[in-house]
Amino acid sequence: MLIEHPAFDARALSGLRKIVYGGAPAPLGLIEQADGMLPGCEFIQNYGMTEIGPLVTSYRKDRGKYPEAIGHPTGHTECAIFTTPCTEAAIGEIGELCFRGASLMNGYIGDPEQTAEFFRTGDGWGWTGDLAVRTKTA
Repeated sequence: MLIEHPAFDARALSGLRKIVYGGAPAPLGLIEQADGMLPGCEFIQNYGMTEIGPLVTSYRKDRGKYPEAIGHPTGHTECAIFTTPCTEAAIGEIGELCFRGASLMNGYIGDPEQTAEFFRTGDGWGWTGDLAVRTKTA
């Protein structure tokens, strides 16, 4: 919406250095268009949710190669894709995106059943309910 606004003036935003976005991958071509209009700005896609923290992955480089990727875990979390508890998905296999680390919640207040479902394996992994595919090794 910013770059399509009739009053958009890239010179007025020349000091802008980073835009962090998330919620969903940016539409194909949008970031490339924004890169061209704001050449001094870095666009960083992230993934997060209330239960695991707001910025648990970051995707800065090679986003054109994997435009739908969520990136790599930030320094305070581990990320894995499991097909079943204790079974990590192979490259190209669909599984559930899971995180483990200090930024995860302790549990849902007053809802031990929902907490047990989120931490279903009892080993600290939080199960997001989001499906994912690993496209390459780290």
